[in-house]
Amino acid sequence: MKKNRPVVWIVSVVAVVCVLAGAGIGLWYGVWGGPKGASSSSPSSPSPTSTVVEFADQPTGYELYNPKRAKLRFNKNGSFKIATYGDLHYGETPSTAWGPLQDASSTGVLEAVLLAENPDFSIYMGDQITGEFMFSNASLYYQILTKPLRDSNFRWAAVYGNHDTGPNFASIDLLNTEQMYSLSHTQRGFSNITGITNYWLPVYGSTPNATMFNGVEVPTMILWFFDSNGNASMAPTDPLNYNKVRADQTQWFINEHANVVARYGRNITGLAFFHIPPPEYQDLDSAFPSGCAGMHNEIPMAVQALPEEGFFAALVSSGTIRATYAAHAHGSGWCCPYSVANMELCQVRHTGFGGYDEVTWAKGSRIIQISESTPTQRTTWVRTLTGTEQ
Repeated sequence: MKKNRPVVWIVSVVAVVCVLAGAGIGLWYGVWGGPKGASSSSPSSPSPTSTVVEFADQPTGYELYNPKRAKLRFNKNGSFKIATYGDLHYGETPSTAWGPLQDASSTGVLEAVLLAENPDFSIYMGDQITGEFMFSNASLYYQILTKPLRDSNFRWAAVYGNHDTGPNFASIDLLNTEQMYSLSHTQRGFSNITGITNYWLPVYGSTPNATMFNGVEVPTMILWFFDSNGNASMAPTDPLNYNKVRADQTQWFINEHANVVARYGRNITGLAFFHIPPPEYQDLDSAFPSGCAGMHNEIPMAVQALPEEGFFAALVSSGTIRATYAAHAHGSGWCCPYSVANMELCQVRHTGFGGYDEVTWAKGSRIIQISESTPTQRTTWVRTLTGTEQ
């Protein structure tokens, strides 16, 4: 249950954020009034409104660090709303005056999005931190950037980006930090394939056990997560850590998708999330054909390294992935129909004040809303500091 904060607390936060973040964040808080939530959740406390269960229905998918998590479900209104957070870049130049300032501003955006949208689930889309500047404090910054969600009992999952590693720590350290909290659904993929965040999460219908197959509840939708890996120069202990989804990850998806179909006796609609977009995004970004909508300020946009290793082709061939979501390119925040397949390709919005930026690029969160009755369709918009846009 998400609890309302006392008015006095809200006013205090408004004052602090306005001083730290300037007029933009101050305007947002003037409109929305501050974040929800009351007491901070302990590292091991689950959402009080959820029943804790084990992910016993996906034993082949990945290595479960902490298997006890509440099942994700469509809410009682038959809807499932996801808020995405792209390129927060916490911890950038912490020794300067503006480094902590921009972190505080990013926290203001997270809190404002949670207040305005009240999402059923959140997804951190990679580059949560800027690893080049991290020493032994990467875990501390990860606790800071998840605190707005933890304080108000919002659940989340994450993929890691090319800056979520560095010369003094590895991405696995971030995962270990996440696994302290039962609100985190982030999992580790098999350790014998490239990357950390290769996994999938089922989202079940609003009515438990409404659809069964061989004694197992059938999910309405599956969220697929892929690690697009980091820059090898930033992680010298992992020379295979290139900026793309590798062939072994692609094969994992092909095998796992077949396992899912066999286990549930049917194809299940899926959405795919990864940090660095594949080259197909660059083609759409350059052409920006009719039907595309959203922020379009980075041409050409940065994409996964070549040569491709079959990743995007596998998503298309699955026949179940209806939309893909990427971050990485801070000036892009659009969605486009992909004419080759019945898919939509989307860039989420640059949420954080860290990383490269332009003043005119409004910070925000891409929101994705799915109806239980028509899971193959979605409604999407961007929540910014001043309202909503496409």
